[in-house]
Formats: sequence, C-alpha cells, structure tokens
Amino acid sequence: MSFIAIICGLKSEGAVVRAALSAAGVHADKFRIGASGADAARAEDLARKACNAGAAAVLSVGVSGGLAPALRPGDLVIGEKVVSDNDGRHFDADLY
Repeated sequence: MSFIAIICGLKSEGAVVRAALSAAGVHADKFRIGASGADAARAEDLARKACNAGAAAVLSVGVSGGLAPALRPGDLVIGEKVVSDNDGRHFDADLY
C-alpha cells in the first residue's frame, strides 16, 4: 500500500501534522511521519528509506514560518525545486 512520507525537523512538528491529519479524517495508514532532528543528512536518509518502502510522495513539513516575517499562520509554502548541497544539482518539484 502506498503512503505519503512526511519529514519534519522536530518531533513536535510531527505531532502537529499528525493531529491536523487526524482532525481532517485522514487514516493513519495513508501517511508516515519521520523527524530528522533538524539534520539534513538524517532527513535525506528518511526520504530515501521512504521511497524504497514505496512512498507515493515525500513532503517536508515545518512550522517555522516565523522565520519569514511576511508569512502568516496557515500560509502554505511550496518549493519549486530542491538544490543539492553536495554538488549544486537542481531537482524540479512536481507542481501537480
């Protein structure tokens, strides 16, 4: 069964996501949440493992919008691409 992998930096962020999905009626077997401990290498490892386990998509979710003064609570930020720290390669995000 496919699932959506959700990677958060902190366990507390994962708890917020889990509560929101539960409140929306999303069954727990439709998603898996991992916390990277705000460590990029750990986040990459979680994403790789999720893909190998059959994830239909991988989302990075955080609640640190306060770092950008123009963002308000509830704003959704969707990245257009991922840039590798290792070699600068760009990976376009699926906008659909």
